[in-house]
Amino acid sequence: NFVNPHDIAGTKGIVKTQMDEIENKKVQFRMANEFYMRDHPEIQKLVTVFLFKVLDEKPKDILSYAGKFFDNPKLKEIVELENEHYTGDLKQKKSNH
Repeated sequence: NFVNPHDIAGTKGIVKTQMDEIENKKVQFRMANEFYMRDHPEIQKLVTVFLFKVLDEKPKDILSYAGKFFDNPKLKEIVELENEHYTGDLKQKKSNH
């Protein structure tokens, strides 16, 4: 059992006020991350293309594959082109159903 060394009352674990503070920090981090993601839609494109390429190519060494993918000097062009390809395919599949 964890004993909080900063709690002079000797309460085991985290006290309610500390837990509330942690939960508030989590919400603040999530909100900040959400705002950042909204300000940078290219992150969604980048992750989408990377995941689709991994699933298409199924590399044995994903870490090496990721390194090569993200180190590519033409990454911006690749993401723009491939994002259109992959998201266009998804839009077409949705409209066919």
